Amino acid sequence: MDTHTLLRRMVPVPASSSVAPPPPQGIQRHFIQTDNGDLEILSAQPLKRTSKPSLLFIHGGFGSALCYRHYLKYFAARGYYSYAVSLRGHGNSWQPGYWRMYWMPREEFLKDILAGIKYVEGEDQTGPPVLLGHSAGGGLVQEVAARGDVQIRGAALIAALPGSGSWRVNWNWLWMDPLMLLRFSWHQFHPRSPLSSTALVKRAFFSSLTDSEVKSVERTMPPWESMTWAWSMFWKFVDPAKVVKGMGKGMLVVAAVEDRLVGTNIPEGTALWYRKYGGNVEFAVVEDVGHHLMLDKHWIGGAHVVRHWLEGLD
Repeated sequence: MDTHTLLRRMVPVPASSSVAPPPPQGIQRHFIQTDNGDLEILSAQPLKRTSKPSLLFIHGGFGSALCYRHYLKYFAARGYYSYAVSLRGHGNSWQPGYWRMYWMPREEFLKDILAGIKYVEGEDQTGPPVLLGHSAGGGLVQEVAARGDVQIRGAALIAALPGSGSWRVNWNWLWMDPLMLLRFSWHQFHPRSPLSSTALVKRAFFSSLTDSEVKSVERTMPPWESMTWAWSMFWKFVDPAKVVKGMGKGMLVVAAVEDRLVGTNIPEGTALWYRKYGGNVEFAVVEDVGHHLMLDKHWIGGAHVVRHWLEGLD
């Protein structure tokens, strides 16, 4: 039996389909053509044209644009042109395959974000978008700002990995799940191993969803992930001075009280880190939600926090 077949048996892989299921009501799906393949982008538009900035949401590991289905409609209803991109290997974007994805460097995901920014700017003519990133996607947002290849209006980090390095997040995960390394070894270092059951997904990501609701989220998660993306953020991966220079008009750092992975101390430290270098940074804590605060039962609390910050950005 080859290694890939064994891994499929240990960590179930959803049945593949060439036809993407329809997006949730009120959300549109488009595809961005790139040299490597098509990228899925979901959007929700305000009923009337406004002068408010466009928003581009970036998911984290094992996520997709669908992670923001609540946020897309919430912000569109309040006058914001709202978009979320699925990075390669996620959602209904092009699929690199197991081993290629395993070793996919984060620089390749940055290319997908730049393609998303270009698409959004071409659609709405509202100027540079605000970038909002969750978890490892928040790490990518910090890197986009640091590199300065494109202009952004602002940056929101939602339960995000800190640019100073994610080693404390990994420690929190190991503390939460002491059997993780043993299981990871048994699963031959399959990326999905730490999230290979509904119980593990619920413990890591949510505070108040039922098992059936968690299973619904699981069905949208990719069967594998880039391990290089995660490993390359273990230590400091951005220059804070460059992030401050490229963050636009300001940054919001959001923490969730029930987040077992990032917690509240790590994001607070991120906010202080960028303030030290002169950044216009706000820090906010959201109650009653876990790490995936955009999908947890009380997701609207985080949306209110982001909305309040956006209204003060201009």
